[in-house]
Amino acid sequence: MKHLLMLFAISTLFGCQKNHIDTLSIGFSTPEGNAVWVYDASFDNGWNITAGKLDCCWKEAHSVNGVFNNHPPKQLSLRWKDLSQDVIYDAQIDLSVDFEERLQALPAYTVVDSGKRISARKHLIIGIHHQGQVEVWLSNSRSHKNVKGRVLHTVGRAAANIHAYQQPKSLRRTHGPKKRVTLL
Repeated sequence: MKHLLMLFAISTLFGCQKNHIDTLSIGFSTPEGNAVWVYDASFDNGWNITAGKLDCCWKEAHSVNGVFNNHPPKQLSLRWKDLSQDVIYDAQIDLSVDFEERLQALPAYTVVDSGKRISARKHLIIGIHHQGQVEVWLSNSRSHKNVKGRVLHTVGRAAANIHAYQQPKSLRRTHGPKKRVTLL
Protein backbone atom coordinates (compact mmCIF):
# COMPACT_ATOMS: atom_id res chain seq x y z
CA MET A 1 0.00 0.00 0.00
CA LYS A 2 2.84 2.35 0.86
CA HIS A 3 4.37 1.83 -2.62
CA LEU A 4 1.04 2.54 -4.32
CA LEU A 5 0.68 5.83 -2.45
CA MET A 6 4.23 6.80 -3.39
CA LEU A 7 3.59 5.93 -7.07
CA PHE A 8 0.34 7.93 -7.03
CA ALA A 9 2.07 10.95 -5.48
CA ILE A 10 4.89 10.87 -8.06
CA SER A 11 2.53 10.46 -11.03
CA THR A 12 0.32 13.30 -9.74
CA LEU A 13 3.31 15.56 -9.25
CA PHE A 14 4.66 14.94 -12.75
CA GLY A 15 1.22 14.76 -14.40
CA CYS A 16 0.32 18.27 -13.22
CA GLN A 17 3.51 19.91 -14.38
CA LYS A 18 3.13 23.05 -16.41
CA ASN A 19 5.15 23.03 -19.63
CA HIS A 20 4.38 19.37 -20.22
CA ILE A 21 2.25 17.67 -22.90
CA ASP A 22 1.06 14.12 -22.26
CA THR A 23 0.00 13.51 -25.87
CA LEU A 24 0.12 15.63 -29.01
CA SER A 25 -0.75 14.46 -32.51
CA ILE A 26 1.20 16.29 -35.22
CA GLY A 27 -0.10 16.10 -38.76
CA PHE A 28 0.56 17.77 -42.09
CA SER A 29 -1.72 19.37 -44.65
CA THR A 30 -1.53 20.91 -48.11
CA PRO A 31 -4.16 22.12 -50.60
CA GLU A 32 -5.49 19.59 -53.11
CA GLY A 33 -3.03 19.24 -56.01
CA ASN A 34 -0.07 20.85 -54.20
CA ALA A 35 2.23 17.83 -54.05
CA VAL A 36 5.07 18.22 -51.57
CA TRP A 37 7.65 15.97 -49.93
CA VAL A 38 8.27 16.85 -46.28
CA TYR A 39 11.85 16.02 -45.34
CA ASP A 40 11.66 16.91 -41.68
CA ALA A 41 10.09 19.03 -39.00
CA SER A 42 12.16 19.91 -35.95
CA PHE A 43 10.66 21.36 -32.79
CA ASP A 44 12.85 23.62 -30.65
CA ASN A 45 15.81 21.82 -32.27
CA GLY A 46 15.10 19.00 -29.87
CA TRP A 47 12.71 16.48 -31.43
CA ASN A 48 12.07 15.68 -35.07
CA ILE A 49 9.35 14.09 -37.17
CA THR A 50 8.85 13.50 -40.89
CA ALA A 51 5.84 13.15 -43.16
CA GLY A 52 6.91 12.04 -46.64
CA LYS A 53 4.61 12.85 -49.58
CA LEU A 54 1.44 14.94 -49.23
CA ASP A 55 -0.93 16.19 -51.91
CA CYS A 56 -4.27 17.02 -50.33
CA CYS A 57 -6.57 17.93 -47.55
CA TRP A 58 -6.05 21.53 -46.44
CA LYS A 59 -6.59 22.10 -42.70
CA GLU A 60 -6.75 18.35 -41.99
CA ALA A 61 -4.10 16.26 -40.23
CA HIS A 62 -2.48 13.62 -42.46
CA SER A 63 0.75 11.69 -42.14
CA VAL A 64 0.27 11.92 -38.39
CA ASN A 65 2.98 11.45 -35.78
CA GLY A 66 2.43 11.15 -32.05
CA VAL A 67 4.51 12.94 -29.45
CA PHE A 68 4.31 11.81 -25.84
CA ASN A 69 5.53 13.27 -22.55
CA ASN A 70 7.26 16.30 -23.98
CA HIS A 71 7.38 20.06 -23.50
CA PRO A 72 5.11 22.32 -25.57
CA PRO A 73 7.03 23.51 -28.63
CA LYS A 74 7.89 27.17 -29.11
CA GLN A 75 9.45 27.00 -32.57
CA LEU A 76 9.16 24.76 -35.63
CA SER A 77 11.81 24.33 -38.34
CA LEU A 78 10.40 22.78 -41.50
CA ARG A 79 12.05 21.61 -44.75
CA TRP A 80 10.18 20.32 -47.81
CA LYS A 81 10.32 20.01 -51.59
CA ASP A 82 7.63 21.24 -53.96
CA LEU A 83 7.28 18.24 -56.31
CA SER A 84 5.91 20.34 -59.19
CA GLN A 85 9.19 22.26 -59.46
CA ASP A 86 12.79 21.74 -58.43
CA VAL A 87 12.56 23.91 -55.35
CA ILE A 88 13.29 23.13 -51.72
CA TYR A 89 11.83 25.31 -49.00
CA ASP A 90 12.78 25.78 -45.39
CA ALA A 91 10.95 27.82 -42.80
CA GLN A 92 11.29 28.83 -39.16
CA ILE A 93 7.92 29.29 -37.52
CA ASP A 94 7.54 30.82 -34.06
CA LEU A 95 4.47 29.40 -32.35
CA SER A 96 2.20 31.81 -30.49
CA VAL A 97 3.06 32.65 -26.90
CA ASP A 98 -0.37 31.41 -25.73
CA PHE A 99 0.10 28.00 -27.43
CA GLU A 100 0.06 26.02 -24.19
CA GLU A 101 -3.04 27.80 -22.84
CA ARG A 102 -4.88 27.20 -26.11
CA LEU A 103 -3.79 23.56 -26.07
CA GLN A 104 -5.18 23.03 -22.57
CA ALA A 105 -8.44 24.85 -23.41
CA LEU A 106 -9.43 22.81 -26.48
CA PRO A 107 -13.14 21.93 -26.21
CA ALA A 108 -14.87 18.59 -26.71
CA TYR A 109 -16.61 17.89 -30.03
CA THR A 110 -19.53 15.73 -31.21
CA VAL A 111 -19.43 12.90 -33.76
CA VAL A 112 -22.34 13.70 -36.07
CA ASP A 113 -23.32 10.10 -37.00
CA SER A 114 -23.53 8.81 -33.43
CA GLY A 115 -24.14 12.01 -31.47
CA LYS A 116 -21.35 10.88 -29.14
CA ARG A 117 -19.49 13.63 -27.31
CA ILE A 118 -15.70 13.20 -27.52
CA SER A 119 -13.24 14.94 -25.20
CA ALA A 120 -10.78 17.14 -27.05
CA ARG A 121 -7.87 15.50 -28.79
CA LYS A 122 -4.74 17.65 -29.16
CA HIS A 123 -3.72 18.09 -32.80
CA LEU A 124 -1.04 20.37 -34.21
CA ILE A 125 -1.56 20.67 -37.97
CA ILE A 126 1.21 22.04 -40.19
CA GLY A 127 -0.21 23.47 -43.41
CA ILE A 128 2.14 23.82 -46.38
CA HIS A 129 0.63 26.17 -48.94
CA HIS A 130 1.67 27.12 -52.47
CA GLN A 131 4.71 29.36 -52.96
CA GLY A 132 6.33 28.45 -49.64
CA GLN A 133 3.70 29.74 -47.22
CA VAL A 134 3.27 27.82 -43.96
CA GLU A 135 0.42 28.03 -41.46
CA VAL A 136 0.22 26.06 -38.21
CA TRP A 137 -3.06 25.28 -36.44
CA LEU A 138 -4.10 23.79 -33.14
CA SER A 139 -7.29 21.71 -33.26
CA ASN A 140 -9.42 19.37 -31.19
CA SER A 141 -10.05 17.03 -34.17
CA ARG A 142 -7.97 15.78 -37.13
CA SER A 143 -10.65 16.73 -39.64
CA HIS A 144 -13.95 18.56 -40.03
CA LYS A 145 -15.59 15.43 -41.51
CA ASN A 146 -18.46 14.00 -39.44
CA VAL A 147 -17.60 16.37 -36.58
CA LYS A 148 -19.55 19.19 -34.97
CA GLY A 149 -17.71 21.65 -32.73
CA ARG A 150 -14.25 21.42 -34.30
CA VAL A 151 -11.99 24.38 -33.56
CA LEU A 152 -8.97 25.46 -35.59
CA HIS A 153 -6.73 28.08 -33.96
CA THR A 154 -3.88 29.60 -35.97
CA VAL A 155 -0.76 29.39 -33.77
CA GLY A 156 1.94 30.23 -36.33
CA ARG A 157 2.64 31.54 -39.85
CA ALA A 158 5.73 32.07 -41.95
CA ALA A 159 7.07 32.50 -45.47
CA ALA A 160 9.79 30.02 -46.36
CA ASN A 161 13.24 30.53 -47.85
CA ILE A 162 13.68 29.06 -51.33
CA HIS A 163 16.60 26.88 -52.44
CA ALA A 164 17.24 25.46 -55.90
CA TYR A 165 17.21 21.67 -55.85
CA GLN A 166 20.51 20.03 -56.72
CA GLN A 167 20.52 16.35 -57.44
CA PRO A 168 23.12 14.50 -55.33
CA LYS A 169 26.30 13.67 -57.26
CA SER A 170 25.74 9.97 -56.66
CA LEU A 171 22.55 10.16 -58.76
CA ARG A 172 23.93 12.30 -61.59
CA ARG A 173 24.74 10.68 -64.89
CA THR A 174 28.46 11.18 -65.62
CA HIS A 175 28.95 9.17 -68.83
CA GLY A 176 26.93 10.45 -71.79
CA PRO A 177 23.60 8.91 -72.84
CA LYS A 178 22.81 5.27 -72.14
CA LYS A 179 23.46 2.84 -74.99
CA ARG A 180 20.48 0.96 -76.26
CA VAL A 181 20.75 -2.79 -76.36
CA THR A 182 18.59 -4.85 -78.67
CA LEU A 183 17.88 -8.42 -77.65
CA LEU A 184 17.22 -10.97 -80.36
